Amino acid sequence: MLPKAFSTLEALFAAMVLIRKDNPDFGQKLRVHFIGTGSRPADSKSYNILPYALRYGLEGVVTEHAARLPFIDVLNHLKHSSVVLVMGSSECITRLQRFFSNTFPKAGAGILRSQSTAISILQESNAGTVVAFDQERPAGLWVKEIAQAIYQTVTREYSRKK
Repeated sequence: MLPKAFSTLEALFAAMVLIRKDNPDFGQKLRVHFIGTGSRPADSKSYNILPYALRYGLEGVVTEHAARLPFIDVLNHLKHSSVVLVMGSSECITRLQRFFSNTFPKAGAGILRSQSTAISILQESNAGTVVAFDQERPAGLWVKEIAQAIYQTVTREYSRKK
């Protein structure tokens, strides 16, 4: 987890709280898993995400596997996920080439800085819904839109699978 991505994480968690309040049936089923997001690559207890999840009352909804995983294991997790969430930071660059080459045609939602090249990739490929933020309107001001993007992406993916 990049240091400048925590404001995006907080916007995501605020959106999840909003989803659980506005749409309890959907919110009760929603689960988000963070993998390899710890502060130390080999330390399975170096949680970065879990303390934020607890602060937002999302225990049992959010899980974190802090230690990094071998790339083949990451691919396995991506393969078995319903939707992939792409979270950017307040930095201008979001490097996602490796991510994109291995997740298509998986549905996704993106919370990304408006200058990120990942936005056009997600939009042009029809792979997901994007919420773009910038310095003037940071991610925290887009909570309602993030909630809508998550809801639309997940429900679209489940209806596609039926």
